[in-house]
Amino acid sequence: LAVGDTVTSGGSAAFAIEDVSQMGVEVSVDERAVAKLHVGEKASITSSAFSGTTFTGTLASIAPVGTDSQGVSTFTVDILLDHSRGLLPGMAASVTIEVSGVQDALLVPAEAVSGSGKNATVKQLVGGKEVTRKIVAGLSNGVFTQVLSGLSLGERVVTATAVTTTVQRPKASTSRKSPTGGLPPNGGTPPTGGAPGASTGGQ
Repeated sequence: LAVGDTVTSGGSAAFAIEDVSQMGVEVSVDERAVAKLHVGEKASITSSAFSGTTFTGTLASIAPVGTDSQGVSTFTVDILLDHSRGLLPGMAASVTIEVSGVQDALLVPAEAVSGSGKNATVKQLVGGKEVTRKIVAGLSNGVFTQVLSGLSLGERVVTATAVTTTVQRPKASTSRKSPTGGLPPNGGTPPTGGAPGASTGGQ
């Protein structure tokens, strides 16, 4: 017998021998985000079973065919873990994949920006009145938006709820965090398809 062989008894499988030396995570990604992903990108993985621990991995494959659910297609993305360190098939996992990033970026809250790219604008208070100002927007992660030009560090812009200063210069990146789901109970190579959720399994 070899790893991966199936032993049968009376015409039905008795058990399967799984290889858990190389663990993987299945992530269901919607069609709007999957186009931004590329094989080889790095991922961060967390599990409620190991609170405070972050695992690392690499995007290994993207399913060529999605699964439609209520008019939205999702695609199964497979992440290979660099080190599993105790993760077992069947455990829940959450994945963040960084698809692009910029160091030393000038950021404003995403809710303060209307439009995108060279057509982006923000509002500022001038003499107690709101004034629209054109900017050039860069990357956005849904929380903060990068400002390429049109604003200086420390200037104030109007958000939906309050006036806020442009923030400091942390790393700005766009990333996609997977939903949490159940891991395959018996490991094995993740199938190609659109199974929802994030799950770990043996490769």
